[in-house]
Amino acid sequence: MLRDVSPDLVYIEGGMLASETMWKVPLEMANALVARGAVIVINDVDINDVRNQEAAMEKVFAYAGAAVQRVNGTPVYAGAASGSPAELRLIPEKMLVSDWLRPIYAGVESLIVSWALRLSYFGDVLASGNRGEHGTLASDVWVDELDCCPFASVRQIGNGFVVLVAAISTAWSEDHDGTLRWLLNIGRFLCETAQTNKIRSASHRHSTHLLFLSHRSTDKAIVDEVAAGTKKAGVGVWYDKDKMLPSDSLVAKINEGIADMTHFVLFWSAACAESNWVERELNAAISRLVEHKTPIIIVRLDRTPVPALVADLYRVEAATLEPAEVARTLVTTVERLAQRAQNAPRD
Repeated sequence: MLRDVSPDLVYIEGGMLASETMWKVPLEMANALVARGAVIVINDVDINDVRNQEAAMEKVFAYAGAAVQRVNGTPVYAGAASGSPAELRLIPEKMLVSDWLRPIYAGVESLIVSWALRLSYFGDVLASGNRGEHGTLASDVWVDELDCCPFASVRQIGNGFVVLVAAISTAWSEDHDGTLRWLLNIGRFLCETAQTNKIRSASHRHSTHLLFLSHRSTDKAIVDEVAAGTKKAGVGVWYDKDKMLPSDSLVAKINEGIADMTHFVLFWSAACAESNWVERELNAAISRLVEHKTPIIIVRLDRTPVPALVADLYRVEAATLEPAEVARTLVTTVERLAQRAQNAPRD
């Protein structure tokens, strides 16, 4: 059934390792597939492999943007009140799941998993134990009786996705098809989303919006990811890294970008407070705000107070957000501002 979902779905059962030194899909191939829009689902990660092949498994988890929580070197896993990691029945309404992944649970009344490993960090949460019913253990000793144990995650790479299910989840029968339905939904939903990403990533060049991204070079690693996520959503950006060529006049190019922009986005941090360039760009943006009502969006990367001239503007508090979340927030803001302008009464 999973083979029929999409040619872009790569389903790997029993974890990613063929041996301690070999992956079932070589890393270079996996990266190429996902970057162009494939979905790789790594299912049934075995706790014994995590225990016995720690170094190799850490690389697999890192590829999926996750890691297993450990206590004194021992993997942490989910358990019910009885303290057993054996078969757990999960109810979607009680699980911790990232909002955008909720459609995957359409038609799924419950899941059955066992030996669900607690992820210590991850991308977006795909599945967890039941809140208020399941906790975490290590060596059959409670670690946290109220920790619902996130055990499955989704990481976006390029246009595609890597899914990691750190639990045994292949148990289904005629009496219970929820787990199979869940796996099918994962494949369908993420393959469709990846296809949309591919279309949007090409459409940003034709976007009616152009976001000027003002920042310090010390924050470029974060801004790089936000710019990429924004473009993938189909919204255009003016970003010096993309626009500048050797021999270009920095002043002329920046002035050109500010003249063409529809929104000014300031990535504010402690480094910006000492930057004459950022100050000049902000002053130009304030002039555009006054003359043309060009919106200014502040993305605060740390707790540094923003300049007094824009202190009253509602801002994105990004100190604890992932770059992908910042990109989604920018895209949503631009779309809502466009809708507001469209609905405004005409003079």
